[in-house]
Amino acid sequence: MRKLISLILAVILTALSLCTLSVQVFADDVVVEEPAELPFIDVPDGKWFTSAVRFCYEKGYMNGVGDGKFNPGGTFTRAMFVQVLAKIDGVDLTPYTGSSFNDVKAGKWYAKATQWAYMTGYASGTGNGYFSPNAPVTREMLAQFLYNYSKKLGFDVSKTADLSAYTDADKISPWAKKGMSWAIANELITGTTATTLNPKGNASRSQVALIVKKFYTGVYLLGSAMTRNGMRAEVGAYVSKIPVDGNEKITGGAYLRIFKPADSDIDFHNVTVNAKLILKGLTASTDLPYDGVVHESGDFVYAEYAREFSGSLGFVPFKAGDLLDVEITVTVNSEPVVLTYKVPVLESLFVKE
Repeated sequence: MRKLISLILAVILTALSLCTLSVQVFADDVVVEEPAELPFIDVPDGKWFTSAVRFCYEKGYMNGVGDGKFNPGGTFTRAMFVQVLAKIDGVDLTPYTGSSFNDVKAGKWYAKATQWAYMTGYASGTGNGYFSPNAPVTREMLAQFLYNYSKKLGFDVSKTADLSAYTDADKISPWAKKGMSWAIANELITGTTATTLNPKGNASRSQVALIVKKFYTGVYLLGSAMTRNGMRAEVGAYVSKIPVDGNEKITGGAYLRIFKPADSDIDFHNVTVNAKLILKGLTASTDLPYDGVVHESGDFVYAEYAREFSGSLGFVPFKAGDLLDVEITVTVNSEPVVLTYKVPVLESLFVKE
């Protein structure tokens, strides 16, 4: 069973940082931060979206459309939003070279972010193997994307709103009901009127900027022990090959890297990691030990919690195309954070020569 656990964990592949820009004015030993001047001629001061556009621009989450314009009323697509979500997360998208969708070709500017969002369970397709990257992102899609992301990062998503007062609540897609209720309760999305939600209405670029700002300041920064302490996690794995029969000798490993700001006082020795995987009714759980080594990565340092495997299994527990339910519990200062994923077994993504 220990060998089985170790190999099953080896098929986990997903990834779980911030960039600020400001101008500082020094006068009489007092530092006053002034916002950077926006380069957009169509975002004047005093509009309801001005501060939100400034926030997203300074964080590097959203840019203009060219010719000095932001195009606040313009369309925002599904591909654009998963790219923004990846920037908020700070994930390294380098490993996400494959594609699970017929309409997302490798090499497209949004391909890696789309694959990351799918493999982590933050975003799903639109059916029949399609992601519809160029389709406008709707209000209910935004709500569900952010709900999925928050839930899988271990945030408390129990706060919900009663939507019965909205006359078009029955127009919310079944898959988006939890997300919309949660987003309304957390004031990320408001009704288009006192009695309407317009769940299938397209979200404009300015509306997306406002929702992103509200999410980051009102949900993300308060989300869990990890995000409150500026920490993030990256899960990775490798296996030498997918075994054809249970007697084949294989090697593999799974790891979780915990990143923290270099000046953080979090002690990696006080962080514990437990990984649980559910596959076809079989549940396997194991701790990932920390070897005590601290690695540097830009403004962050990270520790690696890992298991390695070498040998044969006795039988083959999975095949390419299977979907794995993965639950990682990271305990920081005695506070557990549960990270959950649905991960497809794709040979090209985790087989290492």
